Amino acid sequence: MPRPHHFASPSAFGAAVRFEAGVRGHRWRMERALARAGRTGDRVFVGPWLSEIGFEVLYWIPLLRALLERNGVKPAQVTAISRGGAGDWYAGLADGYVDVHDLMGRDEFLAAQRSRVGTAGDEKQMQLTSLDRELWRRAGVGDSTVVHPLVMYSRLRYWWAADAGADELRRRCDWRPFTPPEPSRELPARFVAAKPYFSACFPETPANRRFVAELLGRIADCVDVVLLSTGLRLDQHAEMDLAGHERVHSLSGLAARTNLAEQTRVLARADAFVSTYGGPAYLGAFLGVPAVGLVSLANHNPRHLEAARMAAAAMGAPAPVLVDVDEAGATARAHEVAGVRA
Repeated sequence: MPRPHHFASPSAFGAAVRFEAGVRGHRWRMERALARAGRTGDRVFVGPWLSEIGFEVLYWIPLLRALLERNGVKPAQVTAISRGGAGDWYAGLADGYVDVHDLMGRDEFLAAQRSRVGTAGDEKQMQLTSLDRELWRRAGVGDSTVVHPLVMYSRLRYWWAADAGADELRRRCDWRPFTPPEPSRELPARFVAAKPYFSACFPETPANRRFVAELLGRIADCVDVVLLSTGLRLDQHAEMDLAGHERVHSLSGLAARTNLAEQTRVLARADAFVSTYGGPAYLGAFLGVPAVGLVSLANHNPRHLEAARMAAAAMGAPAPVLVDVDEAGATARAHEVAGVRA
């Protein structure tokens, strides 16, 4: 059972009760409509997904797959709404795909996204917003059945809070590998992909900059490195500029509309992946690529890494390996996972 919560005042308690009732009401109606669509063959839209990569690949898509199959909804009925060309991730689940960047210009979307996050307090999609409804309108949802990410957040929040066990997560999620098409650019015959960026668990410090530069420099002495950097600043994470080594290559010319598609297709061809710990590191498992996740602060929820290991085991894929850059032997351990001798 969920742990009890304490509220500062009766009004705060009342607001929490109303919020919970709203979330559960929306979830119940969406799940009921999905069961009906399974019987009638009606069109179904899933999304829009507007949040972190990690939650999308590790939880949202696997939960959708289990939910759709349980209700007998066929891929031909389903259209996914996401961003950045993430349609490859939905293959076998949704035959249709609509990209947010086709519905809104970049500046309009980023402004609307900032407003949504500011109002909610974080990126989580626990409630319906005006942005969701506007994207549905532009996508032509009409009277079709919709499944919003709040269904996932509502169902899995007890797992994240350690109030539910692994069996509950396995029951809710159906993890399967991604098989993206070939990338549209020429790549080295062998390479390690890298995506270093700054985050809450890997903040921008001279020591962290130095560690990544030295690590990737030493890897590049042995094998080519392809940086999955976009330069687009589509979220709050600042990327690291590591150009300078002749065997370190950056992706160029990425567009907001296709950046996730291109990064995924490049990563799928890599021998290994070195990334800041987070969503991109989880993506490696879904592509069968050994991944190193770099951290320097232990402020992340260990439930996500546990889920990533469960997903990797279910798919027969290498699980992401967490490396604390401040621990002795961190460089050697990262080299080992990347398959490069330190």
